[in-house]
Amino acid sequence: MAAALSPPLEAAAGRRLSVHMAQHLLLVLLAAPLLVAARPGAVVLDALPATTRTRFLRVIDRPAWRVARRVVTHPLVVLTMAVGGFWAWHLPRLYEAALSHVALHVLEHGTFLAGAVLFWLVVLDPGPERRLGLGATCGFVFAAMLANIWLAAGLTFSTTPLYSTYRLAGSAAALSDQQLAGVIMWVPADIVYFVTLLALFRRLLSDLDRRMLPRDLADVPSATGGAEGPYGDLRATGCAPVPGADP
Repeated sequence: MAAALSPPLEAAAGRRLSVHMAQHLLLVLLAAPLLVAARPGAVVLDALPATTRTRFLRVIDRPAWRVARRVVTHPLVVLTMAVGGFWAWHLPRLYEAALSHVALHVLEHGTFLAGAVLFWLVVLDPGPERRLGLGATCGFVFAAMLANIWLAAGLTFSTTPLYSTYRLAGSAAALSDQQLAGVIMWVPADIVYFVTLLALFRRLLSDLDRRMLPRDLADVPSATGGAEGPYGDLRATGCAPVPGADP
């Protein structure tokens, strides 16, 4: 976040769309997942005095807060905020307004970061009661990946500059910079989404293996006609101990 919002990068983002795009991706694809993985909320909560922590937990455990959390972290709401917000702020009029007004620019970056944090909360949730199963999470990430490709392709293959602010350096330079911004949005983001999908698939297959293993072991005695002795099941799987060897 410090690198993305540093004064040199912030100043360059006002002159070049490609730098502004890199700034957005640092917030969405690097800062947000690192914040979610670090779980700073749990650290801060543990650092509070016991009485303050108890009061805070009582407040957030009220029915109204529980409902609000369920609504805000619902996958459809999260996807709308993360993907829809990213698309909306790249519409020419809204984008130009954010460049012209500091408050809107801060709101733009805040929207990107908040939507991305909620997105990665759904994806990286390690708890036993995930809002989405692993298979559905793969679809969740793939939907965000497709939306990113469409927006990036629109910037990359556009034949005219979309943002008048960047035309001051000339239409040809503005178009070239816009196409570079589209490539920056396209390639790094899709690499992050693709690696995330691979990690989710690996975890999904590991979970399937763990579920299937007890069933396979339970079927061994019937498949071998009921091997006798304390090592009958192990012999059937080729894992019988060697006679005389240490246990």
